[in-house]
Amino acid sequence: MSEEGGRKIRELLPDRFDRLDEVIKEGLDVESDAPRTDIPQVALQIMQSQATEAVRDVLDLDVFELLARGWTAARELREFKDAKKYPPEKTYTAFLGDHDLSTEVHPVLILTVGPLEGPRVRLTLTLTAHFRSAELSIRDGHIIAVGAGDCTVGAQLKYKEIKLHKELKSRSVQLSERLQLKPPGLAIG
Repeated sequence: MSEEGGRKIRELLPDRFDRLDEVIKEGLDVESDAPRTDIPQVALQIMQSQATEAVRDVLDLDVFELLARGWTAARELREFKDAKKYPPEKTYTAFLGDHDLSTEVHPVLILTVGPLEGPRVRLTLTLTAHFRSAELSIRDGHIIAVGAGDCTVGAQLKYKEIKLHKELKSRSVQLSERLQLKPPGLAIG
């Protein structure tokens, strides 16, 4: 990863996921009364490869955009919902210092065989960050942009309690360009 610009979550993940074949088998077993032990190994390998790419593609999201969802629950930002104190037509800047943040997303893997759609396997990606600094733009009780930011980030993808890779050590991530969030932004809780 370079040190300039935003980062994609997929850059934080390994190229290959461990135990994904177990997850696929369990997902396929959900729809069957009897365990599916008759799936050829080569078919499982193909499914695993395609599942890995599908998961990585769906997690081609900006790290800061995803982490911004965690800030919506921060007590310290709730005051920005007060329209009398912070009129909705103005944009305000909040500078955040040293803090930790964690958020989860749940990509869903849909297993298909030929034209048949199989079960949906709900994964959990936990993204953790330790921020040294962050700049947020807030308007009308919504985080509308993330300015300069500097943090270390870790990511863990799992299915239920099955970890799909070794827990990744934190990596330094910097946002040197302003990241504008889709209107109306993220509502502060």
